[in-house]
Amino acid sequence: MSRIFHIRFITFLIVLTAMCSESFSQIFLFERKQGEDPRNNETIFDSPTRKKIDLNGQWNASFNNSGSSYVNVPFAADFKGSILLQKNFTIPDSLLRSCTFLFIAEGINYYSEVKINNVIVSRNSGGLKLISTEIQENVLSRDNTVSVLAVNTPDNELTLPLACQSNYAKNYTGIQGNIYILAVPKIYINDFLSDYKYESENLIRITNTIHVNTNVIDSLSNTGRTFFIKTELLRKSTNEKVAESPNVKFEAGNYQTYTLTNEFTVKNFDSWSPEKPELYYIRVITSNQDRTVDELAAETGFVNVKIAGRELTVNGKKTKLNGINYYVDLPRFADAVEYLSAERDFQKIKEHGFNCVRIPGKAAHPFIVSICQRTGLFLLEEIPFNEVPSRVLGSERYIKDAVDYAENIIKRDKHSPAVLFWGIGNDFNVTSKHAVNYATKIKEAASLLDRRELYYTTRKAGNDPLEKILNVKGLNITEEDIETIKETTGATDRNKFIFISGYGLPVNNRNRNGSGDRQSVEFQAKLLSESYKAFGQFPGSFMNSFADYNAECPLTGHFEDANYYLRTDGLFDYAREPKYTAGIIKKLLYNQGYQKIPEGTEVEEKKESFFFLTSGLAVLFLFILTLGRIPYLKENILKSFITPKNFIHLVREQSPVTNFQNTVVLFFISFSVSLFISTILFYQRLNDDFDLILSKLAGDGAVKTFLIDVVNKPMNLLGFFTLAFIIFVFLIYLLTVFFSAFSRRHVKFRVVYTIVSWSFLPMIIFFVFGILYSKAVNYGMILNLSFYLFVILLIYCLFKIINGIRYIYEYGAFKSFFYGAVSLIIFSGLMYVYVVIIR
Repeated sequence: MSRIFHIRFITFLIVLTAMCSESFSQIFLFERKQGEDPRNNETIFDSPTRKKIDLNGQWNASFNNSGSSYVNVPFAADFKGSILLQKNFTIPDSLLRSCTFLFIAEGINYYSEVKINNVIVSRNSGGLKLISTEIQENVLSRDNTVSVLAVNTPDNELTLPLACQSNYAKNYTGIQGNIYILAVPKIYINDFLSDYKYESENLIRITNTIHVNTNVIDSLSNTGRTFFIKTELLRKSTNEKVAESPNVKFEAGNYQTYTLTNEFTVKNFDSWSPEKPELYYIRVITSNQDRTVDELAAETGFVNVKIAGRELTVNGKKTKLNGINYYVDLPRFADAVEYLSAERDFQKIKEHGFNCVRIPGKAAHPFIVSICQRTGLFLLEEIPFNEVPSRVLGSERYIKDAVDYAENIIKRDKHSPAVLFWGIGNDFNVTSKHAVNYATKIKEAASLLDRRELYYTTRKAGNDPLEKILNVKGLNITEEDIETIKETTGATDRNKFIFISGYGLPVNNRNRNGSGDRQSVEFQAKLLSESYKAFGQFPGSFMNSFADYNAECPLTGHFEDANYYLRTDGLFDYAREPKYTAGIIKKLLYNQGYQKIPEGTEVEEKKESFFFLTSGLAVLFLFILTLGRIPYLKENILKSFITPKNFIHLVREQSPVTNFQNTVVLFFISFSVSLFISTILFYQRLNDDFDLILSKLAGDGAVKTFLIDVVNKPMNLLGFFTLAFIIFVFLIYLLTVFFSAFSRRHVKFRVVYTIVSWSFLPMIIFFVFGILYSKAVNYGMILNLSFYLFVILLIYCLFKIINGIRYIYEYGAFKSFFYGAVSLIIFSGLMYVYVVIIR
């Protein structure tokens, strides 16, 4: 059965039944520990020449303007809406007189507006970016109030990420990173971007571009306005100075910005690698008459990465990426990362034989970047450009926001040797001409900041237009059959650097039935181990998840009744307890032998298929019984099929069909349609495309949760679609009754009811298909043809209704089809607004 068929069929069905409503969600807070680990206070801009005014700690908070409470910052909140946060702080008079002040936030999600003393300091969209801005003069005083408005209301037009992402970790809101004010000198280093180039194995050339800002520096006039700037390189482990640049002189004035360059070479250094993560400090010093005015440093390292075809070399050594995806969702802290807890995760990743981590669809928290470069793990870092359709790709504003986001992250983490490549998006429409425009623009912007390659991830294994623009491509594997996986990967270009960016499946963590059961942990271990071996031709592969995590939307294929959001495709469970799979993968990556994975017995959903079959046969028996018990029912059905025009004439003139007969016929038609739909949806409910469409149509709240309960239970599913089709017919009946106001002839409502309900009688043929598919849905072409037959018959039935109404209302042909077309356009327009704009 083709994926295209699934998408078309499921979209068609759910559009008819999706509901437009949202639910109030409870607020869950995840507050980071304060003061227990000094590494939690590490900040990007630490320096001995600067004074940090820490804003972490207790803040007043108001959620959607509904009263006041307290939260400890940094924190994350599982909440859609706005949070207004306020905190008072003081600044000594000595600093007010002698310093310039910078406001720094290392992560606020999603939109933020920062005010100090009721003056706007920053407005920013795009979650978890670095915010660094100079505070205007005369805004600060001794006693101050800072307020942060954080708004998390994702939509389908403007936000990064878009709303209702099915293949995405929970999009928490809050202040997830450290937040503080820096008191800096009147002449200070705003930032610096260092670049290095290997000139030989033992020689690199460093070029450091530095931006220096000044405020009023008249107080420095007694020491002159001549300043010097230089860059030093120190080995982190010993603090030994390895090399330094010559001083560069510049003359400073008030309120100026200077761009300066230091250049120097370094010999006899140690390269960074996962086996030996050697780190250095790159330090920039501004001085005046041998007095240090300002100083700023960053951790860095040097790694020589080259790609040629499908070969990756690191420091001259051929390297394969044994990778794993890491979704930032920690127990107790969510994505307000606590250093020690995250460090334990990455130590386990390292211990299990992995050498690379991918953060899918999100910018890495600053702590994660630090942990990777210190632990010795390569990092693939992405922006939240996830599942973006062609319609949004065509928005210049959206593309600009994505490029700005990427620039911000590259500048923030450029010095890290752990970052291997920068990711520009996941599962967006790579075949669109707009995707080419996006890739071109982001490549141009990124190349001005960093030499590292950009990559994108997609499910499209064959060639796509982006392969001509970007050198690195990630392939997402969603199949759960090893032979199908081999067919998919075999379609890739062997001359391109393509890696497997995700593979695996969610399982029931309590299911130990053996690998014959596709929901068991053993099947997960078998799929991952066999897939890993099959990916030997690729330069790297990434298993789906280190640990279970909460998704952005409720999952159709969930395995925890208490948590519909928990995606269970990790090697570890959410509490970081290893699954059986973790031990198998560890031995596999260390080339150790392991016992054969228990096969168990193949488990099929026999109970559910038996329910559909018995229900269908029972109703079929009831239908046959009804034909013999209700007078004239069989005769009327035959007339409707054999002489439809005479039947309509008879109904208009004599009204021989009772409301009871109408209701009975409508019930059997609706049940037939429901049986057909229910059997297919039940067996396809775990399909990723189905879950994606359901999320887009039903949202990420109570509506989707309700529909999940329907889809996962055969009885609910059968009843739901039976009722849904009855409602669908009833709405058409009400519409036709409305048009009776424009009729020259008075018609009984019972006649209208008969015409509408009996027009759908050809749909009863799907009773046969429903019973057939209750036993097996792998009929391939037959299933596809039955879908097209369903659409054709539905259109035919609607055509019959229009003809019938035209006849009983004595409308002209043009008038009848005009009303029908207007109704269809209005319905289609409402569905477009709901699906595209609202959702």
